[in-house]
Amino acid sequence: MSISQNIARVREQIDSAARRAARDPQSITLMAITKTVAPERIREAYAAGVRVFGENRVQEFAAKHDALADLKDAEWHMSGICKVTKPTPPRDFFTRSIPSTPFACCSG
Repeated sequence: MSISQNIARVREQIDSAARRAARDPQSITLMAITKTVAPERIREAYAAGVRVFGENRVQEFAAKHDALADLKDAEWHMSGICKVTKPTPPRDFFTRSIPSTPFACCSG
């Protein structure tokens, strides 16, 4: 299954779940997590309409950042927690953080 086919399937599942919950499907944001995903595949998701991405490895995203800098309307979010031994992510990389525990050090 291609990335665009998978995204279409996930969007159908979101729409179906939203209808069952009497919610507007447009009020639900699909976030693609890009941990260990190559920039080329992230571009495929972007081409398929995904605009919100999550990364939980600061150093990995730093290496991808320049290759994806032209995706101007993409939102990048830090997901999970920052390990104490890792640096806090540069604020200009991420829109905001999505902590997985109350101890996230990267929220902003």
